[in-house]
Amino acid sequence: MGTWGLAAFENDDAVDLGYEIEEGGWTVATRAMAKVILKFGYLEAPDSQRGVAAATLVAAKRRPDVVDLSPEVAILRDLLPPPPPFSAQLARLTLNRVMRRSELQELWAESPELDEWRAETSKGLQAL
Repeated sequence: MGTWGLAAFENDDAVDLGYEIEEGGWTVATRAMAKVILKFGYLEAPDSQRGVAAATLVAAKRRPDVVDLSPEVAILRDLLPPPPPFSAQLARLTLNRVMRRSELQELWAESPELDEWRAETSKGLQAL
C-alpha cells in the first residue's frame, strides 16, 4: 500500500483520484463514493482510500476551516465548483462505511496509529 500519512490524500490511490477529479469534476468523486456505499461484502483498501479522498474533498469544499488539505489538494478544491447538493450525504455515508467495515480500517487497526487515523478521517464528518 503506497501510504505515507494519515490524511485522505496521503496515499497513491487518493492522489490518482485527485488527477481524475481534476479532469472529470464531481462526477468522478460521486462515482468513487457510490462505489463504497453500494459495495456488498468486503470493501478493499484502494476503493476505501478513493472514497475517503472524494468525501474529504466534498467536506473541505463545504468547510475548509475544518478539513486540512495539502497545498496541491487545496488548489484542486478551489478550482472545483460547489459540489452537487446530494454529495454531503454521500460523503457522510462513505466515511462511516470505511471507518466501520473496510480493509482500510483493518489495516489501520493493525498499526499504532488507529486513533490518529480515526481522528483525521472524522474531520470530514465534522465538516459535513
